[in-house]
Amino acid sequence: MNTAGIIWGKAIDLPAHVKSDIPFNINAEQYKNNIYMILRTDNQIIEIITLEKLEWDSQHFNKNIWYLTPYMNNPNLEASIINYLLSSLEYICRYFSIDMLFCKVNTDMHSYIHGLEKRKFHLMDTLITFEHPFNQYQPFDVSDRYDFFCTHDNKHIEEMMKLAEHLYTTDRFHTDPNLDNEKCNQLYSNWIANQSKDPNCDIFVLRENETLVGFVTCKHHLDLTTSIQLVGVHPQHQGKGIGKELIKRTLNHYANKGNKITVGTQLTNIGAIKCYLSVGFKISTTKHSFHRSF
Repeated sequence: MNTAGIIWGKAIDLPAHVKSDIPFNINAEQYKNNIYMILRTDNQIIEIITLEKLEWDSQHFNKNIWYLTPYMNNPNLEASIINYLLSSLEYICRYFSIDMLFCKVNTDMHSYIHGLEKRKFHLMDTLITFEHPFNQYQPFDVSDRYDFFCTHDNKHIEEMMKLAEHLYTTDRFHTDPNLDNEKCNQLYSNWIANQSKDPNCDIFVLRENETLVGFVTCKHHLDLTTSIQLVGVHPQHQGKGIGKELIKRTLNHYANKGNKITVGTQLTNIGAIKCYLSVGFKISTTKHSFHRSF
């Protein structure tokens, strides 16, 4: 099959009981570690769902984990269409022995959300993404009591990894009872280790009198956008404005190095939301994170 040059690969035959009698055609194709499900009428593609295997997550949690993306992001799809797609999706997951699906959908996609809930997807958290463009940027004043620098030094990385194991406990991974809590703790430590080896990532530490009080990790993208990946503040130094100091210094560092910077946090992280808004970030997207175990 070839759909307008968009989809190609090995066709997956869906059984008769999956192909209901509603007036739509659905095809599923595999290309490497991606699966594309295309729902269409005779002359129009209505929706495309992509499934991508998450190799790192699968290895870390010792589960076959995939990520589901509604490609066309259409908030106006009818409930019957969504139900048709998701019923076909369940067959695909059994076909590939998928243990877990992760999915993020815009918060205005109400029919999708209701459809996911009916198909035993569970809400884990809501992610707010902020962006800060650098046009007409005015550098922030920062405190002179801290040292802030980029590092890939093993001593600094190990110190950050140890700290990260106990900092993040309200994310979608810890919320999921089907994921081992200890592995969830280790996830962010391993994340830092991987980023320290990635040439597209920067790792910054904030120190006071040689003591690590906080860190930021960032990733560069092809569109000249930088995303803040992790922000961490030592528990003994929280409540002192360290998080805001980290963000100000990060913005100052990248002001002349790209178009904009983005960062995400959970809806429940009120302190972080207030911090980002106070230094000029604007909300760009809000998405619900769903997990489904099989």
